[in-house]
Amino acid sequence: MTAVWQDLRYAVRGLWRAPGFTLVVVLVLSLGIGANVSFFSVLQGVLLRPLPYTAPERLVVLQQEKQGELGGVAYPNLLDWRAGATSFERIAVYTSTRFTLSGDGEATRVTGAIVSADLFPLLGTSALLGRTFLPEEDRLGGGPDGTRPVVLSHAFWRKHFPGAREGDPGVLGRVVRLDELPFTIIGVLPEGFTFPLQRESADLWVSVAVDAEPSVYGGTIPTSRGYMRYDAALARLKRGVSLEAGRREMDTLSTELARTYPDASSYTQVRVVSGHERLVGPIRPVLWLLFGAVVCVLLIGCVNVANLLLARATVRRREVAVRLALGASRARVVQWMLTESGVLSLLGGALGLLLAVWGVDVFKAFAPPGVPRLDEVRVDAVAASFAMVLSLVTALACGLFPALSATEPGLREALKDAARGTTGGRAALRVRGALVVAQTALALVLLVGAALLVNSLVRLTQVDPGFDTRGVLAVGLDLPVSRYPMRSSAVSAFYARLTERLGGVPGVLSVSTAEFLPLSGLDNGTSVQLEGAPPRKDEARLRFVGLDYFRTLGISRVSGRDFTVADDRTAPPVVLVNEAFVRRHLEGKSPLGRRLRLGWGGEAPKEIVGVVRDVRHQSLGAAPEPEVYVPHAQFPLNALTVFLRTSRDPMSLLPTVRAEVRALDAGLALSEARTVEGLVDEALVPQRFVTLLLGAFAGAALVLTLLGLAGVMAYTVAQRTHEFGVRAALGAQASDVLWLVLRQGVQRILAGVALGLVGALVLSRLLGRWLHGVTATDPWTFLGVCVLLTACGLLACYLPARKAMRVSPLVAMRAD
Repeated sequence: MTAVWQDLRYAVRGLWRAPGFTLVVVLVLSLGIGANVSFFSVLQGVLLRPLPYTAPERLVVLQQEKQGELGGVAYPNLLDWRAGATSFERIAVYTSTRFTLSGDGEATRVTGAIVSADLFPLLGTSALLGRTFLPEEDRLGGGPDGTRPVVLSHAFWRKHFPGAREGDPGVLGRVVRLDELPFTIIGVLPEGFTFPLQRESADLWVSVAVDAEPSVYGGTIPTSRGYMRYDAALARLKRGVSLEAGRREMDTLSTELARTYPDASSYTQVRVVSGHERLVGPIRPVLWLLFGAVVCVLLIGCVNVANLLLARATVRRREVAVRLALGASRARVVQWMLTESGVLSLLGGALGLLLAVWGVDVFKAFAPPGVPRLDEVRVDAVAASFAMVLSLVTALACGLFPALSATEPGLREALKDAARGTTGGRAALRVRGALVVAQTALALVLLVGAALLVNSLVRLTQVDPGFDTRGVLAVGLDLPVSRYPMRSSAVSAFYARLTERLGGVPGVLSVSTAEFLPLSGLDNGTSVQLEGAPPRKDEARLRFVGLDYFRTLGISRVSGRDFTVADDRTAPPVVLVNEAFVRRHLEGKSPLGRRLRLGWGGEAPKEIVGVVRDVRHQSLGAAPEPEVYVPHAQFPLNALTVFLRTSRDPMSLLPTVRAEVRALDAGLALSEARTVEGLVDEALVPQRFVTLLLGAFAGAALVLTLLGLAGVMAYTVAQRTHEFGVRAALGAQASDVLWLVLRQGVQRILAGVALGLVGALVLSRLLGRWLHGVTATDPWTFLGVCVLLTACGLLACYLPARKAMRVSPLVAMRAD
């Protein structure tokens, strides 16, 4: 320990005497370590930490599936799975929803979930106050007192019952009104409990009995095998049963059910994944990609630091030689030099840990809304331990070779070189050159990835979504089925009155309704059978829209007519289709006058009266799917989005819209309001986020690489000053000396580019899922990055090369 303490004191004194060197090294390492600790914290919080439930490794999610396309879960299938599957202890369904909370004061919208009674026991969660659902409460009126039960989250309880104290059961038995229906509070869950597996936690939970209400599709949801009402089913594997065994059993069971009910649904398969995979699976590749990028930046930083330490070690070769001459062992000297490297790395790690706290906050502030478990991301003790380990590894990676190089055998040569003022041999130059090649290769990999993403993002921003985004306000509204029965004339009448009133507001050019927002990724699928065509399983996306929908959103009509006021419930059923429908199902032939039947959206045959242009509903990068538009007047839906095209700021109309809704029904609350233009911007947020981060890392890598290259070339010029003086004395021109230096730099750059191209090809394959309009091996992108890196590298080499041109033979010979 005495020797270690002596080395530590000497290292600190030596670094204190070289403040510029120390500051540069600590800053480079702190940036690299800080970025890595930040992303490790993200990985730890999002991907690596298990779900906060009992035995989370046994939680699995079941969903109906059709040729890789995921659906939800129909309630009769849940009952069959429970009866036929032996791999699971329990199976429960759940779906996210929103309710209108009314009562004292203004009606508001709250987030909720509809779940079956097995859910909370399955998760191992008990109520803080009261109880959770009983099995009989999955049936309408099946509870002990026949009331509708509701379980509250801890946050909702505290917010809406502020006088309640911890452990006070006074809230139990009280009634809250959700969508105008009375629900009795039976329990409050512990603080911190979150479910479903989604970004926005629920405020409250109700049982699946609400779907048996007569006002909800006539109470047919519990018996409808073709309606996938629920987002998914959550199950717990029995002890000793593997995920793969559960999958095999569900494959067998789903095949039997498909044979038993051949016409029930086309989603006959069942996908079984772990609960953790269901939650973080979509985000995992991009997080690992970004983490790999910050590791590359740290590696480039380590190469720079290693070069600086190598230069410092070669300058100190005489000191090292004297120590060895006085009897110090090589291991003892290496330990001393590694201690200095360790001090630098620990200082960089400490500063990097502070930067990581800020980096995590920045990540959480700018991350796309779809990142799950983001509230669990923090720099904790695990992250601090990671920073410590990373600092030690960095110290070893940066300092080991310089220490070994400085202590290599050759005492006489070291003393002779020191007397002559030289700073090392050709071996050190070769090593520094190899490090520069590695830097260049890593920088090229990141630059190619960033360039591909930038190219893709530019192309996405130029994609025509198929509608005019400017000046359109979108406001969600959901009519309670207790007062507006589903598919009733009351629903149609309310929306007709609302659109008429809003249409008279100054500045409103047109008003319409639709079930889903464009680019929301939400839709309904349905089977399609054209009359006169052979029976086949054609499918299309189903859109329910109001009058003037296409004019309000600026969607062009290709042929035929639009919906009119005459297309009401008493008129013959009609539909419009898009161009993709015509291409796929009619081989480009005119569909006007043809009739079709839909699996959902009205049983009567419907006449195609018009064709509209394609609209991108899923995402800007997804190709348009065949779509069928059904007039809202012929198939009324309670939950719709109201669109207003305006001649002024759309958001300025929100108070007016709210007032008009309350004038018609004071018990209604608006859902989220947004502009359609903002919706398009939101659709690009994930792509922009990944592009920005990878671009920033690539930029940092480029700067570090150029600094490293310039440093090595400056070192080379200093090493060969005597040689350049001799060449000049023998008649060499300045241009000859310039080319001599540049040639060495160009060789290193080209070697790094060639090596980096291999890595870039691997990375580009991983980026394929995020690219639009550009291939993963786009030759122009690769060529442009290679030219850019080579040009920047030549500039970094040119500055030291100019110094070599000006070497005076007299000065060089005198230095010798």
